[in-house]
Amino acid sequence: LLTGIANDPDEALVYVGLETIDAKSFHHIRSLKTFGSNPRLKLVAEFSARNIWIDSATGLPGSLSYVRRDAAGPSPGIPVEVTYADYRNVGGAHFPFLIRVSLNGTPWATIAIDTVALNTGLSDADFAIQ
Repeated sequence: LLTGIANDPDEALVYVGLETIDAKSFHHIRSLKTFGSNPRLKLVAEFSARNIWIDSATGLPGSLSYVRRDAAGPSPGIPVEVTYADYRNVGGAHFPFLIRVSLNGTPWATIAIDTVALNTGLSDADFAIQ
């Protein structure tokens, strides 16, 4: 996520600061589209805002929040928060084995991952277009 944001010339990153959440320290980063390449869209820049909290001890994402909006007409936004937990090392990369999603402050989904397998023998032929 952060790599994509950092490589987008229309994206701005703002370091909000160090915050303590549930006795853990997180770097709070806010991303926002500037629409520098399309100035007509600058009025909707705030609608692209995302807040990301990075665990200061591990460097791994702790949570992500944004406001979901309908595209048709004026309607209230719905706050969405995604939290990532239970990171495990799999083949040298860390994966969250527990992901929770809440909508408007209400738990909506919990995703518990049992296993992650990398390089299990799939080849390009397994994805041939027929």
